[in-house]
Amino acid sequence: MTHQVVWEEDAIEDRVGIFEFLFENAGSGVADKVDSEIVSAVENISVFPFIGGAWRGMGREYSMGKLPYNIYYDLDEEKERVLILRILHNKRQSI
Repeated sequence: MTHQVVWEEDAIEDRVGIFEFLFENAGSGVADKVDSEIVSAVENISVFPFIGGAWRGMGREYSMGKLPYNIYYDLDEEKERVLILRILHNKRQSI
């Protein structure tokens, strides 16, 4: 079963910021590829919401593996939805 995905404003800003940074520093091809990987990771989370580990009792954290980003999210099982909270580079302090 696929859970509905809801993007928090902070997560949207993170995604846009990642895209803009990569576009300016690595070009449109890299920016598009990373954005597609983020979308794919969020789709995986919506299908397998327990794929990310528990994070500080405040939700879940999914490491994108080959990319240096973590997706922080919360799961509302009752409403069958995943709330995307943040997308942060591994070198940044977590939320």
